Amino acid sequence: SEDLHPRDGEVVRMKMFGHGEVYDGVRESGAITAWVRDYLRRVVSNPGYSIDDVEVLIPPKNFQRVVEDRHRRDQDANTVYSDGGQILTASASTLGWMNERLRSSQGAKFRKIDIGAFRPNLALADLPPNAEDLIGAISIGTGEEIQMLFGGMCVRCPVIQIDQQSGEKPDREPLLWLSKNRPPRLDKPKATTFGVNTVFPENTWGTTIRKGDIVQILREKE
Repeated sequence: SEDLHPRDGEVVRMKMFGHGEVYDGVRESGAITAWVRDYLRRVVSNPGYSIDDVEVLIPPKNFQRVVEDRHRRDQDANTVYSDGGQILTASASTLGWMNERLRSSQGAKFRKIDIGAFRPNLALADLPPNAEDLIGAISIGTGEEIQMLFGGMCVRCPVIQIDQQSGEKPDREPLLWLSKNRPPRLDKPKATTFGVNTVFPENTWGTTIRKGDIVQILREKE
């Protein structure tokens, strides 16, 4: 509701992670910030920072950014502060494939990587491992299907090495293993990838997707 997402408050300038563009952000000093700080106090045992210094920035009214060309698939696709497309989509099968190979190679040192390490908005189940790299479009749901278009693969950084429960970085995984076993993006030949940046056609905006919805692959990438 608008009460939980106010758009007035102190405006600060913020640099977009990974791209360097500078945008306006509104310092949210209410329910959202309180919830985030309370959550961090419950799940992070030894933070290397003051949780009371954590702040939430939200977009000003009418703020929008055009999704990068490599991800928006010729759509009039806008976003706010997301790094890539409108939705980061990952595959549970690719995660399982990675964990099984990590288990085989690491033995007793194996640390299972949770899907949360990659911060996806949406996780698809029952695909062949790595098939998401080749998908051009899917439909979601039954009856009035919602279409989703797949853009470029998501380039990953050391953030995925951080254990979300402790806030610590116990080792170099999964970034190290992915860098040797996953394909890079063509425009970034040394990059490590996991997940795909996806967008919705404008005529699907305002519709709802739910956990358990059926997904159908419509076409491969061209």
